[in-house]
This record gives sequence, structure tokens and C-alpha cells, in this order.
Amino acid sequence: MEIFANSNFRSVTALIVLVFAALSSSRILASEAQTSLEQIERLRAEIEYHDTLYFRDAAPEITDYEYDLLKLELQRLEAGMTPSKSAIGDDRSTRGDQVAHGRPMLSLSKAYSDDEVTTFFDQVAEVASEGVVTFSLELKFDGVAVSVVMDRGQYISAATRGNGASGENITAQIGAVRSLNYEWGFDSTRPRIERIELRGEVYLSHQAFDVLNEDRIAAGDEPFRHPRSVAAGSVKLENLTTVAGRGLSLVFHGWGEVHPATAEPETIMDFRRWLEARGLPSVAQARFLPTENATELNEAVAVLQATLSDYPTDGIVIKVDSVALQRELGVGPTAPRWALARKFAPPRAEAVLRDIVWQVGRTGTLTPVAEFDPVVLGGATIRRASLSNAREIERRDLRIGDTVWVEKAGEIIPQIAGVLFDQRGAEVVPYRPPTICPSCAKTLEQVGENNQLVCGNYGCEDQVVQRLLHFGSKDGLHIRGIGPAMARRLVSSGLVRGPDDLYGLSTEQFEELPGVGHKTALRLLNEVERSRDASLDRWIIAFGLPGVGKTGAKQLADEFKTLSDLLDAAQRQEALSVLGPATAEQVEAHLSRPEVRAMIARSAEVVHLR
Repeated sequence: MEIFANSNFRSVTALIVLVFAALSSSRILASEAQTSLEQIERLRAEIEYHDTLYFRDAAPEITDYEYDLLKLELQRLEAGMTPSKSAIGDDRSTRGDQVAHGRPMLSLSKAYSDDEVTTFFDQVAEVASEGVVTFSLELKFDGVAVSVVMDRGQYISAATRGNGASGENITAQIGAVRSLNYEWGFDSTRPRIERIELRGEVYLSHQAFDVLNEDRIAAGDEPFRHPRSVAAGSVKLENLTTVAGRGLSLVFHGWGEVHPATAEPETIMDFRRWLEARGLPSVAQARFLPTENATELNEAVAVLQATLSDYPTDGIVIKVDSVALQRELGVGPTAPRWALARKFAPPRAEAVLRDIVWQVGRTGTLTPVAEFDPVVLGGATIRRASLSNAREIERRDLRIGDTVWVEKAGEIIPQIAGVLFDQRGAEVVPYRPPTICPSCAKTLEQVGENNQLVCGNYGCEDQVVQRLLHFGSKDGLHIRGIGPAMARRLVSSGLVRGPDDLYGLSTEQFEELPGVGHKTALRLLNEVERSRDASLDRWIIAFGLPGVGKTGAKQLADEFKTLSDLLDAAQRQEALSVLGPATAEQVEAHLSRPEVRAMIARSAEVVHLR
């Protein structure tokens, strides 16, 4: 993001300044104000664009750290300008039914250094009547903020943060994530909370994220790049079966409006005990620290930071434990003065971008992959990072020969985090994406608003190889021995132009392949024969129906009896309804292709379904 510096022309010579100061000062101020307004509008548009990618499409193009820097720069520019148009919330969606919050859902002030934490501590200590202040330290879950209303132990509603005053109704989606009701009638607490807004976070653990991406790859979909984007996108999905199958988790860390007011917790520690007694999810990793100096607070934050591993987190939240002291400290325009998010810049390394290669998937979609000088992050050596599409390359202005920042998104997936433009040499020229397929040399198509490159040639060798690999994958028919090298040999030799061709091969034909002897040929033939007995859901996965992973394949297997049923329009229409309208439409379009129908028809003749 370009940040304008102070105008250099004002320092040309002292004489010119003195002579023309009176004449030009008003014009300079007007020009600077106009420049700031233009920058603010550009930043707002940039942030809104990334909000759309993040919250609606679950496909962010920049890291959380880069996003925070955009927001911080916007705040800096807006300081002193009235009125400010910055939204409180982190989800600007106005789609669907809106739910008003009893109390505003504010953001958190952020700190990226120990000095900022010290400043926060000093401000709290100045208001506190005692020297020792107790702080709550919690992992800051990297998910999507939600507000849940409970009334007499019954789950009533849920909403996103929205604009801070109201958010999108996601009651059904949160209900699909987990059960929240508790036995209010047996609650002996006095005074007893009758109605409460619980504030929390929906997130995806690293383990659940890995499982979900394995399923997506099996379904022929691009893997998600970050757990947080999955959570943000999932709570907006209308298909509750999909929401329930995402493996989402929910945790509560605060509250909003409470009835009766006299029942409101007096400390955050009391609130945590209240949650635990009712079986509601709380922040198990929270620590409570009574201290009278900022050094001890910073040290405790550093210790807790070392535990950031099992969950997607992006920092530590520091809160004043006492609700009475919280009230004394009050709230600012967008954030409480009694809480602070201590964030940490992600580990990153510089590398020279050497190439951008385009991989052709089994559906014809091309994915760009950045190749750069090896760097070590998190104990692993990284040489490549997937890019989203041609639009991302254009937006980032990535060029071969650039020095780039490399980091791991969510501590998991390598990605390009930015370009060091000040190190760009004059010889580095703008990158031009390919116009022909790197595999079959057919002209590529540009699809969608992100300029996704697609090869429409179903017989493209790379596509056939990828379809064959998917067909014999562990989630598909699990044909051991057909890895990338063997799949390439089978396709390049002309023996296989479609996965079903495997069932017509002989031992002698396998032996014709380079590096394949008699024993290997027999083993491959036995694996192919064994795969005939695979279950129907595995055959459905093997066919690579778009958007259909393990869960969807099992649902379809319950609806169909044979592979041939996939070709029956009447049976198919009813069966596909279990997948939801969007996926069903994709599958229907896929099955309308003559090549796909022919492959399924031939496979139906060799399958041994019980």
C-alpha cells in the first residue's frame, strides 16, 4: 500500500519558502487534505475488497498481518478527521436477516510491541485504586466473532459481529456447530442469570483444517488456505449439513447484555466458572495474573505465546479481570480501554522469486505456484508457495526476480506475504500469465472475476494424469503403485486416456512401460483387479464429481444402488438434492459431458458392487 510522504517541494530553498509562503500555504493545506482524503478512500476500498474475499468468499489474498497494517494506516489517516467512516465490526455484510446486539460488539485495540503493552498497563494502573491489578490473559482465537443469546438455559439466537450494532443472523449455523442448551431450572445461583449475550469465536482447529482439506482435495476442490477463512465462510452457508461437517469449534470469552443486571459477573474469572459449571465452551488456556508492574505482564504474555500451537491463534488478549475497574476505564469509539490484543508479527523470510509455474488440475483449472530461493520457517525448508489465481499476481504486482516476503499462513501453508519494492531492479519486468496451456498448448480461457485460467481440452495430458491419480488415490479406489511417475508413464505411452482404461490392460502392456518388470506388472495388475470390489462411495469419489468429497459421496451412495444410476436423469435429480443446490448444479453440469458419461458407463461394466 502506497503511503504518501510529506511534500518535498516545500524544502527546495528557504528563500522560495519565505517569498511564497503566504501565497501558497492555503493551497498546500488544501492539497494535503485532498491527498489524505484520496488515500483514505483508496484504503477503505482496499479493505472492503479484502473483507469481501475474507468473509464472503473465504479466499483471502493477503495475510492477517498485512490486513492489520492496512487498518492501522487507515486509522492513522483518519485521526483528527470528522466524522470517521471506519466500521467498528469486521464483517460488513448486510445480507439476510439482521440481529441487533444488546450491547455493541466492539473491536480490540492492538499492540505489536512490549512498549505498547507497558503503555496500556500504565493507563490501567493510573485508574486503579490499588497497586496490584489482576489481568486475564487468553489466547486470541483466529476465527470469526459471534454473539449468542441464551434465555433460561435455552439457545435463542446467534449473530456475526456485523457493524458492531447488529450482525447477520446465523442462528441455524451455530446450532449445527454444537448444542448449547443447559439445565437452567436446576441452577441454584443467586442472583440467577436469566438472559445473557455470550460473546465468542467460531474457529477451526489445525487438525480439523487438515482433515477438511484432505476431503476437498479428494473432491477436486482447491484446498483452503487458512482456517480463519473457513470459519468466516462456513457460518454464512445455508447448507447446514455442510456446516456441521466442517469440524468447527466454538469458544466463549466474554459477554454483552445480562438480565437481570444484578446477576452480571463481577470478574472474568467468575464468568469462566459460570461457563464451566454449565458445560459451555470457555477459553481453557486462560491465565490470571495479579501484578503491579508491566515487566511481569510482558513476561507472562511471552510464556503464553509459546503455547500457540494446537489452535489457530493470532495473539494474546489482555483484559482487566475486575468488571468494576473495567467500568471505570470505560470504552473508546471502537474498543474498550480495559482490553488489548497483543499481536505478533508472523515469522517471515526474504527470498528471490525465481519463477511462476502453472499446474493443470484434473478439472482443467490452472493454479500458479511461486518458486523462490529456499528459506527456513518453523523448522521446515520452503521453496514453493501456491498463489490463488492470475488476479492475485496482478494485484500484488509479482514479477520474476522480485525479492519477496515468505511466511506461513496460520503457521501452516507457505505463502507470499509481500514484495520488497525498494529492492526491485530495473531489469525486472511485469509478469504476463500464459495464454496457452503448458501441457497441451491449447488456448486458455479466463473464467470469473478473478481471471481464473482454464484449459477446456478434456484430453489434455496433465488433466488425464491428475484424473488418474485421483481415481487411484487413497480416498478413491486406493490403487497402490500408481503414483505421479507411473501415472505419467501410463498416459504418455497412450495406454491410458481415461482411468477406466486401466481395466483393459494386460501384464504384457504394463511390462512395456519404462522401468516396469514382470513382478511390478503383476503387482499393478492385481491392484487394479482388487479395486473392482471397492464400495460405491469410493467409486463416486474416484469419478471426481465437483464439490463431492467423502461426506457427499457417502450421501450419494445411500441414494444410488449402482454406478449406472448416475446416468439416469430421473434418479439423479432426486439423489443430488442431498448435496444442496449449488453442488448439485455443478455435478449435473459435469455429468452432462459426453466424456464423463462414457467413462462412467464403461466403469459400470467392470465394477463388482455387492
